[in-house]
Amino acid sequence: MHIDYGGKSPLLSSCPLHTHATWEILALISGSGTITFGDSSTERFGPYSVICIPPNTPHIEASSGKYRNYCFRVTDFPLPDDSAPILLTDDAGHTIQTLMGLLYPLLHRRGQETYAKPIGHLVDALEELLLLRARQTPPDIRVGQVIRLLTQNMSDAAFHIDRALAESGYCPDHIRRLFRAETGKTPREYLADLRIRAAKRLLLLRRQSHESLDAVAEACGFSDAAYFSRVFKARVGVPPSTYTGEVS
Repeated sequence: MHIDYGGKSPLLSSCPLHTHATWEILALISGSGTITFGDSSTERFGPYSVICIPPNTPHIEASSGKYRNYCFRVTDFPLPDDSAPILLTDDAGHTIQTLMGLLYPLLHRRGQETYAKPIGHLVDALEELLLLRARQTPPDIRVGQVIRLLTQNMSDAAFHIDRALAESGYCPDHIRRLFRAETGKTPREYLADLRIRAAKRLLLLRRQSHESLDAVAEACGFSDAAYFSRVFKARVGVPPSTYTGEVS
């Protein structure tokens, strides 16, 4: 998956009918309104709503006041391009608000390319919440909180999942069952997937950044490059040194 940050919008009262060639993720910062799609279906949005719009989907935004959003353009989104748009509203644990709070200072610092790794990790977390919604499974507040916990600690090779869950007030056995029921994975499997997806993205960027495998391994929570290479090859099918794109 490749992510381009399209910027923070000015305060808007509307956005005329338009389409995009790629998937678009709109993360609402403030204000409220409606978005109407080409089939005339309409969704209401408010602060910390996230809207995922498939390629070539006509849409128009309108508000009786003003609203502002972050815009991300995504290629290789893991849903068919003819999927329906997805609207995600925040849960009682404020998962989206927390993720957006972490994104905000990174997106608006000078030298944004320096923060490409954590920005990508946080957008990955938003993507996972959108995929849960697309499966018609509104995420349990506890699952959303665990996703946030895993995302925040993804780069830490010393992160201990069960200890972190226990310190957060969860029974590890219970949350594993709940998490698997909603996502199809255990928290450990989910964290491994997050790390591999982040590694794929960084390996593709490596052509320009010229980062070492040690640096990629460290950024994705692996203790060393040798361990990273073994895990990556076992899961992806090729070693990270020769990775050029998606393989099974």
